[in-house]
Amino acid sequence: MPMRSIKLVLSALMLCSSGATLVACQPAQAPDTAARTGPVTPREDVVPLVRPLSLTAMDEPLIVEFELPPPGPNSNTTLTLGLRVFGADDLASAAVARTVTESSLQAKLKLSRLEAGNEVPIPLARREYRGYDAPEIVQVDADGQVPRVVLTSIDTTAMERAGIPIGAPSSRVLAFAWASDATPGSYRLELKLIAPAPELESIRSELLLAYQHRSK
Repeated sequence: MPMRSIKLVLSALMLCSSGATLVACQPAQAPDTAARTGPVTPREDVVPLVRPLSLTAMDEPLIVEFELPPPGPNSNTTLTLGLRVFGADDLASAAVARTVTESSLQAKLKLSRLEAGNEVPIPLARREYRGYDAPEIVQVDADGQVPRVVLTSIDTTAMERAGIPIGAPSSRVLAFAWASDATPGSYRLELKLIAPAPELESIRSELLLAYQHRSK
């Protein structure tokens, strides 16, 4: 083989070798973000949160300590303290919600902000119905007693981001009370149902803490 051809072959081999070395030395590419993203596991101590809650008589209050993050882009600063009730479809869940609201389900609530070992009481508001007049928002009394739950809405996009299912089965959200202008931090909720009606015992329900949806 002529000397010039030998030099060309050697040069080509050297280039191939260099290319292989460069490829081998490249850092491994991170997997695609979408491939890394799996189902989100809901946290039980961060709003929005849900906890199973039977609508039955309670000897002791349910106590939940939780973290309240800043509201999301579709949330306002009002924290809903309530229930989520379920039905097989929209008609069924609406009927279940009507049963609960018409039963005058009462509860005692106490919401406190935890600051350096101290509990700072947070004022709560509820919806008051007076005959045929339009409902009013009134303060919950110092004893924390709320006479009923009412239908309300929440920021469902925040629920989805937190990994809390909002599709099937169908559900409705009911509120005992609200904490307006809630600031991020650590909180403690005490909730005790008062003499629930017997027909509520079979209803599937959850305690629900969530921000309300921001008005457009």
